[in-house]
Amino acid sequence: MFEDYFYNISRNTTGFSVFQVFRHDSLFDITGRCDYFDNNMNKDTKGVSVNYFLFRFCYRPVPVFSITPKLLAETYEDLINTQTYKTSVTARITFFYSYNE
Repeated sequence: MFEDYFYNISRNTTGFSVFQVFRHDSLFDITGRCDYFDNNMNKDTKGVSVNYFLFRFCYRPVPVFSITPKLLAETYEDLINTQTYKTSVTARITFFYSYNE
């Protein structure tokens, strides 16, 4: 049944990504990103689109080391059978050291 529903329908796929980096100086920068993907834009289907959002702040106390907290969010379209998905929000922090410089 699952295969019949998803594989016997004509598909019209779309997606895009938009991002921007604001570099204040060599110590700070901020990044924002938004992605959208819909595997099947057919009006008879639902539950196949995903939104992804990223916000990142980068602090470089010295040129070879950075501390980068990030906030990621993913949202999903509800399925036809009324199954819903909660928005996923994840906080991360990255410590990065470059040995090459």
